[in-house]
Amino acid sequence: MKFKPTQKKAIKTGVLLVTGLIGVMASDGVMGAVVPQEYNTPLVKGAAALASGFGASAIEGEDNYSTATKGLLLGSALSQGIKAVREVVAEKVVTTENPTGYQNFVNKAMGMNSSYIPMGLKSGLPAEAWERNSGKPVIPISRNKVSSRAI
Repeated sequence: MKFKPTQKKAIKTGVLLVTGLIGVMASDGVMGAVVPQEYNTPLVKGAAALASGFGASAIEGEDNYSTATKGLLLGSALSQGIKAVREVVAEKVVTTENPTGYQNFVNKAMGMNSSYIPMGLKSGLPAEAWERNSGKPVIPISRNKVSSRAI
């Protein structure tokens, strides 16, 4: 591997990075417009990630338009893939009041910033995943509404 920066490579990398970020932001809007809410499962998100990744790999060309299209598709693939993994992992999460170093690492890697979140949603994970083993009563929540804890 040789490190030889050029203006052309810098522009291509910048286009890929910016359009990838736009793809991440736009992927939820596209999924919301195409897939009804009740069918937006981890399996559908995973399939969308695979389809976007396949689409990006099928694009030929070295011009900025091809690079931009690849960036949009790769951003969408990353976004939907991460969300699918987080939802699958959230179903398996066991929370504790005092996480070990390993548990803390896994929590942070999956978007959980602490071992216990008392209110609503945090980082895209449902509150039930946080409170499953806390022994405290919880009001079931919808993913579209903010809820409060039962007293």
